[in-house]
Amino acid sequence: MARTADPTPPPAADPAAVEARTQQLGRQLLDAAARYRPGPAERVEDWLLTHAVADERFRGRLLRYMDVLAALDHDAGGHEAKRLAREYFGDSFPGLPFALRWLLRVARDPLLPAPVVGVTARRSAELFARRFITLPGPDAVRATADQLAALGRTPSFDLLGEAVLSDAEAQAYVDRYLALLALLGEHPAAGTRTASGNAALQVSLKLSSLTAHFSPVDPAGTVRRVRPALEAIVLAAARARVGLTVDMEQYAYRDLTWALFTQVFGRDARFADWPDAGIVLQAYLRDAEAHAHQLVAFARSRGPFQVRLVKGAYWDYETIVAAANRWPAPVWSAKSATDASFERTLAILVAAHPALRIAVASHNARAHAHAEALAAAHGLPPRTLEHQVLFRTAEGTSRGLAALGWDVRDYVPVGEPLPGMAYLVRRVLENSSQAGFLLQSRSGA
Repeated sequence: MARTADPTPPPAADPAAVEARTQQLGRQLLDAAARYRPGPAERVEDWLLTHAVADERFRGRLLRYMDVLAALDHDAGGHEAKRLAREYFGDSFPGLPFALRWLLRVARDPLLPAPVVGVTARRSAELFARRFITLPGPDAVRATADQLAALGRTPSFDLLGEAVLSDAEAQAYVDRYLALLALLGEHPAAGTRTASGNAALQVSLKLSSLTAHFSPVDPAGTVRRVRPALEAIVLAAARARVGLTVDMEQYAYRDLTWALFTQVFGRDARFADWPDAGIVLQAYLRDAEAHAHQLVAFARSRGPFQVRLVKGAYWDYETIVAAANRWPAPVWSAKSATDASFERTLAILVAAHPALRIAVASHNARAHAHAEALAAAHGLPPRTLEHQVLFRTAEGTSRGLAALGWDVRDYVPVGEPLPGMAYLVRRVLENSSQAGFLLQSRSGA
């Protein structure tokens, strides 16, 4: 592949014109999103996400209960589920809606049979999880890909259960990805490309899942353990004609993940010429802009790859760990600062086109509208950017993006409730954040 030469710096975009266009496109997107009419089950789930888990104390109890519930496979009679329900929800929660308080009273009733409590609790958790998570298995994966295609969208599949504790678990995780890629390679969309130049089918991968010892303390050893597994997955993706994006996790893993990416996809590496690699950039990190410049420089030396710009999914973890260790938090403490960092970082990436391909991942209408306004200000052709959303998290926004004629990709987690619990917890926290766009929009703001 020919290397991308350093382009002539584009003219600076007029901030006032970009802002005016952002407002215009954002309102068009909101109008398009408002035309979506969710079904009864989705409306109930949205109500729960808006009203029930907005109570911080109840949300904490609920997430703990769901976490434990997923591990109660041995509790056939439901006795543990019933005991824990009374333990976690024995207090009063005056801030909850009346209907939910009434359901809690019923669940705590000592006369209610334990099997009823156990089955109801597990089925409710599974139904809730299925909103965000696709079942494993060829039929479910194909059905999701076909469903998204019918809606004018493409998928990026992520296998849950990345927290491996042994080499055997790590190898099993690699084998699951190889099987998924073989399946996707048989799909009619394999080998086709979107208007923005990306592989229509894609998988996302967390590198910490490829070894039981992913340690920043031992970077050389970690690279030695992870690289063969990563290259096997990349080779399978290339043969299947499916793209692969390397996910970012907690901040402690960021530099090690980046080092692995540059070694596997660097200028003189085995996959230097493979165009369908991608990596995530987290805007909630204080050094996001500096890292964006690193990505741009690397892209100009090896050739284009995709950069998925996200705000970040580990904010609670990062702030708690930093406070416990009396470290400066690596993330912005205020959401407004994260939003501003997102737009500054996005401007760096857009200005670097065509050195790299850009995916804007957010549920905030402004983020997508601002990206398109920036792209137009820099003279980029229509449908240069890709817009990414989380599967079934904000379906109105997803459909609205597609209705505007933009390239849209859903990040689709695949797995069972137990390995998917960490993902589900992050989604509940995101959906119930008082400062977040999702809760505000569902509340009619």
